[in-house]
Amino acid sequence: MELPTMPQVSPGDDFRFMQAVTVIFDAGISLETPADLVKRLPELSHGSIYYHFVEARRRTPERLDDFSTWLSGFGEGPEELITALQSIDFYYLTLPELKDTLVGTICRDSIEVAHE
Repeated sequence: MELPTMPQVSPGDDFRFMQAVTVIFDAGISLETPADLVKRLPELSHGSIYYHFVEARRRTPERLDDFSTWLSGFGEGPEELITALQSIDFYYLTLPELKDTLVGTICRDSIEVAHE
């Protein structure tokens, strides 16, 4: 929709974002092994995907998503999966598209690791 005129705001009446607040709660999903990630990732909400994959890169000192950080604790096995996760460019994806990409990447790379 095109506007015929440019909206204007009087000085002092402009809208400003003052603060962002992240609300974190236990979703009742816990993972113990990389295989659990394959099974449970499709159940995660878009909010969980955002928090653990997008927001984590700004929140953590390593600037990595939570999935990669967690998988790195399992030794050398999931290295290719971690590399694949870190190569996902989420800036041009909606959250549903990002979730589909993550599920596809994790399922594909987990199958490849299982067959080696």
